[in-house]
Amino acid sequence: MKSILILGVGNISRKDDGIGVHVINYILGSNINIPPDVDIVEVGSAIYDLLPIINGRRKVVIVDALKTDDIPGTVYRIPSENLKAGFWNILRMSPELREVIFQCYIVSGNVAIDLIGIVPADIDTCAIDLSFPVSEKIHYAASEAIKAAVIT
Repeated sequence: MKSILILGVGNISRKDDGIGVHVINYILGSNINIPPDVDIVEVGSAIYDLLPIINGRRKVVIVDALKTDDIPGTVYRIPSENLKAGFWNILRMSPELREVIFQCYIVSGNVAIDLIGIVPADIDTCAIDLSFPVSEKIHYAASEAIKAAVIT
């Protein structure tokens, strides 16, 4: 098992809610250099199925839609130390994402969890494509996920 894990979370049948899955598929289908100690997994909406694969990791990077009042397509990179320092207010409109992060801490103890969150434009439409402002940020979000996976 590799020490770092990048997870793509989201429901691809709810338009932008599936951005985490789209970012993972972009990484796997591109020429992005993946560090040798990094596993990349697309979990979709089966968030509780991911808990066993987190156990024993030093670092987990979660890529998901992040509901905020910000401009759709905005990409947030929230490092573990900010999450642990109480940066939870940004997650107030994303209770499912907050639950995933809490579960990761419960399962893995002192694991470092970074979040790459992309503000969705539409999570209510039943469609597998992404809105324009979100699809425009896939490359950038993928790059941020890889950068976040590097342990310094």
